[in-house]
Amino acid sequence: MRKTLFLVEEYPPYKGGVGRFLHQLVFYLPFEKRTVIAQHQRDVEHPEDVQSVQMFAPYIWPHWLPVLFKLLRIVRIKKIEHLVVSSVLPYGLIALAIKFLKKIPYTVVVHGMDILHIQKNPWKRQIAKIVLSNSDSIVTNSTFTKNQLHAYSINNTKSVIIHPEAYCTPEAFTPRISSKVQSFIKGKKLVLSVGRLVKRKNYKTVIELASRFKQNQGVVFLISGDGPEKTVLQKLIQQQELESTVRIVQADDEELAGLYSQSKCVLFIPTSFYGDVEGFGIVGTEAASFGIPCIASNQGGVPDAVIENQTGLLFDPLDINCIYNALHRFLFDEKYWQEFHKTILDYTHKNKNNHGSSQLLKMLLGDMGESDISVVIPAYNAESTILPCIESIQRQTLQPKEIIVVDDGSTDLTSRLVASHKPKVVLLSQNNSGAPKARNRGAKLATGRYVIFLDSDILAKPRMLECMKRTLLTHKNASYCYSRFYFGWKKFPSFSFSERLLKKHNYIHTSSLIRRSDLVEFDETLRRHQDWDLWLTLLKQNKTGILYPEYLY
Repeated sequence: MRKTLFLVEEYPPYKGGVGRFLHQLVFYLPFEKRTVIAQHQRDVEHPEDVQSVQMFAPYIWPHWLPVLFKLLRIVRIKKIEHLVVSSVLPYGLIALAIKFLKKIPYTVVVHGMDILHIQKNPWKRQIAKIVLSNSDSIVTNSTFTKNQLHAYSINNTKSVIIHPEAYCTPEAFTPRISSKVQSFIKGKKLVLSVGRLVKRKNYKTVIELASRFKQNQGVVFLISGDGPEKTVLQKLIQQQELESTVRIVQADDEELAGLYSQSKCVLFIPTSFYGDVEGFGIVGTEAASFGIPCIASNQGGVPDAVIENQTGLLFDPLDINCIYNALHRFLFDEKYWQEFHKTILDYTHKNKNNHGSSQLLKMLLGDMGESDISVVIPAYNAESTILPCIESIQRQTLQPKEIIVVDDGSTDLTSRLVASHKPKVVLLSQNNSGAPKARNRGAKLATGRYVIFLDSDILAKPRMLECMKRTLLTHKNASYCYSRFYFGWKKFPSFSFSERLLKKHNYIHTSSLIRRSDLVEFDETLRRHQDWDLWLTLLKQNKTGILYPEYLY
């Protein structure tokens, strides 16, 4: 795994969903492999393993230029091999500059609001496109956020979804409720809303729902949070004389755990407010960890956090009548609530030990697991190119399990040159029978889970195998990964996989990483277009490829 520098804006103890998500990403990595640089914030004391830095100088343009020099020094001293930045702009620009100067790849973490705000400004949108296009990978927090990348023409191959994990859970905190809150909710059915008090959270609708239960002395609402809308919401509660039905509190983590555990239902119904959209919604996953149903918005990234009919119900956040009916049923139909409660517990238990997020991040940062790639190189009279080809594979950031060279009856020094690299390179010899037979023979000997066939004159870029394998690991439905490539000085850009285009002409090079379980033999009777025939044969079996949109060889 590569030594990684995290450059973040929000980070604990600063409270907020983005900061906690970033902390989760950092926590996945071993201590010795990570360095965290956080934006200096007044009255916020970061942990000892986090360096607090003033990121921007107001009287210098660009404002981030001074911190660039600090980061370059840290990169040199810490021997950093990868960067992770918490937003597209401006941190992505800093990462782009470091990549240009030090050839260090970077990952951009996109969480919704950052990418949406940029879209409003054409100039920033163009800069963001450059930053995202040059990134090694992009981490998004939801399907909604990932879909926003289409506006920047970003290929899906680069982006992966890592859902934030619940922070406030029964295992993480001992539930506690203050005496003041306890007296308010005692003997009542509690409806809980949690989050920053801003307009997009739609708390006015929560208060309107509360007004419908005003006459029912057995139901109370609590809104836990703080923010710029607090005064407005408190006035609204007073105007509607709802002080005995609704209260706004600021609960710490232990008290919030207590409120979740005492709730009958959680309301989380954010709406879009002038482009301000919820990117995920950790409240939904936290409620599920306590077995509490969540009535949630169907907008933004919320459907990734609240699973319809599994952990809650989704509605249009402005459809107050449907929300009221669903809430009323949860509050007063005990049998229905118990059945839903059991469904939530079954769902959370089934997904409790799913460590896919940590494995995915480690993979993005260079931990690709065991070496399981077989490289097969057919060679015929390749004495001038075979050694540079082999050496380009031996320089890979992800080392192959084996390199197999099949000498197809060469009359020059090819075999002797390859033999000098034994035992690291396996040499097979055969009478001159053509590249298809040589590839098939090498594939029969291969023991890796993945196979790639390289022509003997190919010079692979150091991260070719890593990028291709990572793409297949994050796209389980693809049978093989191909890339753009150079033919001499000429660039072959290739295209995203298209059945229609592939049937018309071949745009996929032989040197693609293929799952061994999906591999079929090359047709040894063909003298030309053997690779095209291979892809069409796989297509007949409904096996498709995926493009990694960079020039890898």
